[in-house]
Amino acid sequence: MSGPPTVAIQGEPGCNSALAAQQWFGESCLLPCPSFSLLFAALVEGRADYAMAPVENSLGGMVAEVWDLLARQAPPIHGELFLRVRHCLIAHPGVPIQQLRFIYSHEQALAQCQRYIRQLVWIDPDHVIPVYDTAGAVKMVKARGRREEAAIAAPGAAALYDMQILAEDIQTDPRNHTRFLVLAARPEALPKVDAGAWKSSVVLVLGDCARGLPEVLRCFERRGLAVTKVETRKRIGLPWEYWLVVEFRGRANDPAGAAALEEVAALAVESRLLGTYPEAPIPE
Repeated sequence: MSGPPTVAIQGEPGCNSALAAQQWFGESCLLPCPSFSLLFAALVEGRADYAMAPVENSLGGMVAEVWDLLARQAPPIHGELFLRVRHCLIAHPGVPIQQLRFIYSHEQALAQCQRYIRQLVWIDPDHVIPVYDTAGAVKMVKARGRREEAAIAAPGAAALYDMQILAEDIQTDPRNHTRFLVLAARPEALPKVDAGAWKSSVVLVLGDCARGLPEVLRCFERRGLAVTKVETRKRIGLPWEYWLVVEFRGRANDPAGAAALEEVAALAVESRLLGTYPEAPIPE
């Protein structure tokens, strides 16, 4: 690869995905995508070398759409990182907070700031409106020029669009972190370093999820592999069928990991390895 990598992000420059890409890659060429499906398409079609995909937040929970796309398309996971998320209320310069009547942001950001938003009693709850991106909300408010509108986004988005920060760190808890997965367009881009700790992610479809899950977990327990995540998701369009994501500490190609996955595959209707990658430290 010559020159900086092209990294697909969901949202506009200044969003948290862009900050995560900067933290991971340093110099990169960002490819903004208005939706997660278009982000995955950018990888599949070769328009991006990598993608930065948020998968869960310490306050707002899992990003369901990303997990659904991961389960269906399974691009290889290159790595993970935890980004501290700071949310600010951003408006046009000179506008007092009491003049605001509408707030826009990504649904995850709105969920993470509910306690603060409820304090703004002069804003109708129906006027707190989710849009496709945090920084994109600032860009939209700026372009529309309506002084009664504001957005919630990272502090850098205010500077990027020459807007005013009315309140900082309005998330419900200062310990607000989003976990991102770094997805690679090609398996040959996967890490070859001897990291101190590794994590593996696998997607399963079980015939009877409730009855099959304990045996799946025992496959890892018998080999001393710590399971760090178990998440169940409905299989869209298939009545009463679910898929399961399981993450464990270890490499899928080590003897213990390979044996566990072979046994798990025999229990499952479908089994798909999403990746083995260096584990990022969980923030305090």
